[in-house]
Amino acid sequence: MRRLRYAPQRRPSVGSERPGVGSDLVPAEAPGTPAVRPSAKPVARTSAQPAAKSPAEPVANSLARTPARTPAKPSGRHAAKRPPRKAPALVKPLVKPLVKPLVKPLVKPLALVTALLSAVTLVLLATVSGCSSHDAHSVPFGPTAPMPQVARQPVGPSDGTGYYRVAQEPSGRWMLRTPDGRPFYSLGVDAVRLDEATDQATGRCPYCEAAAAAYPDPGAWVAATGGRLSNMGFNTLGPGSRFEVFGAQFAYTPQLDLSVGGPADWFDPAFATHAQEVLRARTARLAEDPNLLGWYLDGTLRWDVGLLDEYLALPEGSPGREAASAYRGDPSGFLESLASHYFEVTTRLLREFDPHHLILGVRASSATPPEVVRVAGRYVDVFSVDADREELPDLQALHDLTGRPVLVSAFTVRAGDAGLPNTRPEALPTVDTQEERGDRYAEFAAAMIADPWVVGHNWGRYVDDPPGGAAAPGGDSNVGLVGVDDQPWAALVLRVAGANAAAADRR
Repeated sequence: MRRLRYAPQRRPSVGSERPGVGSDLVPAEAPGTPAVRPSAKPVARTSAQPAAKSPAEPVANSLARTPARTPAKPSGRHAAKRPPRKAPALVKPLVKPLVKPLVKPLVKPLALVTALLSAVTLVLLATVSGCSSHDAHSVPFGPTAPMPQVARQPVGPSDGTGYYRVAQEPSGRWMLRTPDGRPFYSLGVDAVRLDEATDQATGRCPYCEAAAAAYPDPGAWVAATGGRLSNMGFNTLGPGSRFEVFGAQFAYTPQLDLSVGGPADWFDPAFATHAQEVLRARTARLAEDPNLLGWYLDGTLRWDVGLLDEYLALPEGSPGREAASAYRGDPSGFLESLASHYFEVTTRLLREFDPHHLILGVRASSATPPEVVRVAGRYVDVFSVDADREELPDLQALHDLTGRPVLVSAFTVRAGDAGLPNTRPEALPTVDTQEERGDRYAEFAAAMIADPWVVGHNWGRYVDDPPGGAAAPGGDSNVGLVGVDDQPWAALVLRVAGANAAAADRR
């Protein structure tokens, strides 16, 4: 079911300021941010309905259009300057000592109030200017759009190390620490980007078109999106995000994809060579960035007993076939050997290129065999897992197997009232309404925040898949916080913001 555009209104004060990583945080109402609409029952809307204007817009526009005026010269009976009236000589000495003590304490507070009112006025004007109409076709959006370059502000160590760290507290609870040493629970969103997926049915990018109609330039989109995410309580950008355009506002967790494009035989020395080339290209400019929380080595990798037969079928003399020959009839033992080789090679090489940042492992499936989970714990700082089923995986079991804290690298739920097919990916849970989506997020988030071995969780995507299915990776589901029209799912995001606020106790 589609949604109405509501007039912009005040958001609930649920934004969570991220400690310790720079000071250039986008204000709660960022320029150009379309407001979150009230949690009303969704009503069908057509594209012909105009978006409501901000109540401040007429005032701001009138101020912008009003020319400066020169004071008129006095004329007629006002031409002669009237001398000011003076208080009687006997009254002034009596009144001044009584009035001065009363007025003096009020001067500084009044000046402060005046300054605050001026600041609020500037924010309102900036917000309105970000929402002003413009020719959508005159602004470049999409994969080739020039994105603003934002300088990152280094964070120096105080009682920290200058980079994110993870450690187990004396209480037994695992905790991330910011570069300056403060507690941090990672609340992330994956795939926060303007150059979204193309609809495979139409060949168009509906989100790109909606953004071009809503914002005067890509920089306005960055400010608006950053403000929205902060208002919802998020503090981290997950894999697939254009983190470089948000400056120091968020921590971020890029995915290296070390196995993508490399040889299928991980025992082949060419695999290590390929991984080196990827690391050299990806880590050079980020290895000393304090806003980088940690690296994912890869996305979801295949780990199953059928791998033994595939390696045994490799050409005679290949390194993988020779390694597999020692495990004929023992697929579980081969999985453990393969996992050990993969994690040893990738983590050793990553440490050579970047000795500072956390290694978050791979984004493991919830069905990853225990022998692989156990091996990963010997090499990674944090074990990451995608919650890709109806229920959360057994996070305590993952912690017990690895001895490492757990990060839920993606979870989402879709709703039938979004008007999308919701057929791909098949395994994702589906509910009837956005209210139920919000309830499911709150339920999952509360469980993860309460678990002492969990250090963060990520929502799966910022934007829904296009209606005709994404050309890549192929999804057609209601997986986002906003639709392809860039309008937030109100009932969902209000529940998300409330649930995320509970993470303050972990910081």
